[in-house]
Amino acid sequence: MRYNCFLVLMLLLILLLITACTQRPAGESIERLLKETERVKSYQYLYNSPPLKQSQDMVYVRGDKMRIDLMQSDVTLRLPYTTVFIDHKNKKAAGYCLDNPPRCKEKGLGVVIDYNAYFHPTSIYWLELVKQYATDFQTSEIHDEKKTKGTIFEVDGVQHTVYLDSLGMPVRAEVGAEGKQGIFNYRNLVINSVSEEYVTPPAGYG
Repeated sequence: MRYNCFLVLMLLLILLLITACTQRPAGESIERLLKETERVKSYQYLYNSPPLKQSQDMVYVRGDKMRIDLMQSDVTLRLPYTTVFIDHKNKKAAGYCLDNPPRCKEKGLGVVIDYNAYFHPTSIYWLELVKQYATDFQTSEIHDEKKTKGTIFEVDGVQHTVYLDSLGMPVRAEVGAEGKQGIFNYRNLVINSVSEEYVTPPAGYG
């Protein structure tokens, strides 16, 4: 009887050791990758999200400021501006026509627009969720011709899958199982490439 109990205890100990050894490196891996993002001061990416799955706007972010160069299409050509500047700190936004004529009859002309009209979750938004909720990597995929590591976690009962590149920056986020509640892509993501001047509108807001 004592011998059987001893064997059971030994088996339990071995299982615990195996579990610890298999889980620990993955946990360290995600922490190490997230540490890489501490040096990110600015970044840029091509943004793609629902419902305009074919639209890809060029986005530049530095601190609380964002610049969005709108992809020219039948929809955006009707707008009086080509570029949107957003001030997240003050929740303000303005559109400017920065292309040469004939697209912009008055180059540099600015108009105040709705802050929420162009607001979208940035790559850093998903990064903060990963830091708060993720504990491990569960998958890996190729996105934008890059090998990425995916972490799966829940926020308020909703499944989130976020894929990080080699620098720890999210390049794709899926909300809901298989992304049924939204898929957000951040293509051609480059860090520390955006100057303060580039995200500052030519003549302020309004």
